Amino acid sequence: MLVEGFLHIIQQCRKEKTLENARNVFNRICGNGLESHKVLGNYMIPMLVDCGCMSEAQQIFRKLGDPNEHSWTSLIQGYIGYGDFHTALHVFHNMEKVHVYPSSFTLQAALKCCANLKYSSQGQEIHANLVIKGLDEDPFLCSGLIDMYSKCCIFEEAYRVLLDMPFRDVVSWNSIISGYAERGYVKEVLECIQNMQLEGVSPSAITFACTMKGCGNIGALNYGQDIHTEILNRGFERDSFMNEILLYMYLKCGSISEAADIFLMTNDLRYHSIACESCRRAFGRIL
Repeated sequence: MLVEGFLHIIQQCRKEKTLENARNVFNRICGNGLESHKVLGNYMIPMLVDCGCMSEAQQIFRKLGDPNEHSWTSLIQGYIGYGDFHTALHVFHNMEKVHVYPSSFTLQAALKCCANLKYSSQGQEIHANLVIKGLDEDPFLCSGLIDMYSKCCIFEEAYRVLLDMPFRDVVSWNSIISGYAERGYVKEVLECIQNMQLEGVSPSAITFACTMKGCGNIGALNYGQDIHTEILNRGFERDSFMNEILLYMYLKCGSISEAADIFLMTNDLRYHSIACESCRRAFGRIL
């Protein structure tokens, strides 16, 4: 009955995602000597991770003799949430060593680590395993592969993964568009947008935001102005995030007057990422 009671409390705590409550449950379970209980532990770890209690989650994980796949994956995702991609990938490899079969969520998390760490060789190993396991057409994992290859600047392979997908949606297209845009490959971005529309996939606000960032990175003002027109035609300018990207693009391209038009239209100083001192000095010359 005690274990069943704690399971109910853990489930409720996970829904609430309250740090204090999670720690109280952790202390009560440890106080009753149940921290190494297999069932409780495997429920506790995801709850503690969700509530931001990584230290406590690690303690429970170490005491469990046989953590399940969900516990391994929760710990990996917890480290990713804290930006500790090295440790997250280390945990993934330890999971492989003890022969715990990873789910698609685990593999997606591992690919995210490889993408952020620019570990292309390890990402390629995961890709090879996906092919062996017949998971290389899973849309969820394909998006992760595209993102990994794009961030590692292996665009040929990223595009090959995209083309091999049985169904390409806006999310998968955005994965490669984002990668191209980060490197300022505006021509390739525009080709992707054209190709996705030929397939009947409509660009999203994120598609255009990535494109605008790419234009700003290389000072491609003419391309940026054309995309701005398309943004207006689709009504995306009502998105405050889009206005931030537009400001970024025009300022990076040196078009202070057009940046000022966006600034005056929004009348909003919340855009901390671009409202730096140099931008304020630029606006000061014309406002």
